[in-house]
Amino acid sequence: MTMKRLPIFLTSVLLVLSCNDRSFETPAGVSADNPYKLEQVIVLSRHNIRSPLTRNGSVLDSLTPHHDMWHIWSADAGRLTLKGGISETLMGQYFKLWLESEGLIPQDWQPSRREAYFYANSLQRTVATARHFSAGFAPAADIRVKYLPGKLNKTFLTIITADSEAFREEAARERAQFMEERLMDSLSKAYPVLEEVLDYYKSDYYKVHGKPFDGDTIEFFDMKGDESKMRGMLKTALSACDALVMQSYEEDDLSKAAFGHDIGDEGWSRLADIVTIYQDILFSAPIVSLNVSKEMADELKRELGRRGRKFTFLCGHDSTILSLLSAIGTEPYVLDNALERNTPISLKLVIERRSRDGEQFVRLRLVYPSWQQLRELPAFDLQNPPMSCDIRLKGLDVNEDGYYRLADIRNRLTEAAAAGRAADSGKLPEYLK
Repeated sequence: MTMKRLPIFLTSVLLVLSCNDRSFETPAGVSADNPYKLEQVIVLSRHNIRSPLTRNGSVLDSLTPHHDMWHIWSADAGRLTLKGGISETLMGQYFKLWLESEGLIPQDWQPSRREAYFYANSLQRTVATARHFSAGFAPAADIRVKYLPGKLNKTFLTIITADSEAFREEAARERAQFMEERLMDSLSKAYPVLEEVLDYYKSDYYKVHGKPFDGDTIEFFDMKGDESKMRGMLKTALSACDALVMQSYEEDDLSKAAFGHDIGDEGWSRLADIVTIYQDILFSAPIVSLNVSKEMADELKRELGRRGRKFTFLCGHDSTILSLLSAIGTEPYVLDNALERNTPISLKLVIERRSRDGEQFVRLRLVYPSWQQLRELPAFDLQNPPMSCDIRLKGLDVNEDGYYRLADIRNRLTEAAAAGRAADSGKLPEYLK
């Protein structure tokens, strides 16, 4: 599919459910001694800070004359950095304190394999994230992280299995609608910032190709057995913005991270918008998200309410979480104090199963370190928590205390997985229409 880039606007403006720093406070309407007893927590996590997927010395160097100013990374391409490991250990420590305060786990917990389950994609950054989280979460325990050595895992990867014209036509329709209705002039505001930071018009890439970032043709490829892909200058811009965003987490001096340019918080937000737009276009299209996240929907349903299970930690990628959130019908949201607006580094979808008066309930939220917390690595505790944002699902009733019925969440996961397996029909479930 080939599509001319349509004018687009700042994605976050339309993500209307803004979340303040509400951390792990008691939901509105619930007394301090919460009558909803916590019985199980499932965490679907993105990995922590990694080095760029594209290494220095490749296209990154050709996009800027400042190739000698790229950050010197503590890890090879696409791997968890030293700072990322420290950050994730701090996140694990916070979850330990929270669950102890809720009475779900004892101090110095040494869980059995039935009680705690850690499962990660087999890439270094996801396995290492799970290990670092476990070191903070249960430092006295020997936590085993399940993964498939040498083999990427379809549970975490957004691999297309549909192969029909109806599927591809629906994906094209959704993407065109997304770009026209939700994006408008966002890239036209973001590209000048990127060109300024890179000094792009002095770069070898521009000298060879002569292409500005704006006004380019975007091509999409949705092929069975592969992830959705994009070709065009937006993909080229992504390589640079991904590296710059990761660099902003690692560098003490933001001006140095922007090659000597003082672009302010707004400028950094613009650069991150390019990453957000790229991910949204590829993985938020409903028919695509359903098809590629069906394995994760099945996994979450199996874990939710599993006998004897107290804690589950699943570690994947931004695309893993973004596609799952889209597939289950998450209402639009904004994550405050996050550079990456929809799936920031170390983002965690937290599913809490609680009981009250013999009934089972579920609370859903997104937990993440703020941009400042990623940069400064403060020690988290109950008085200094990470950020938190409750999320809502389309077509499901939530009670006055912010909880869903367990049966409704399980049914939604079942419906999403079934629709994903039937994606060749090109039809969406009612809650996504």
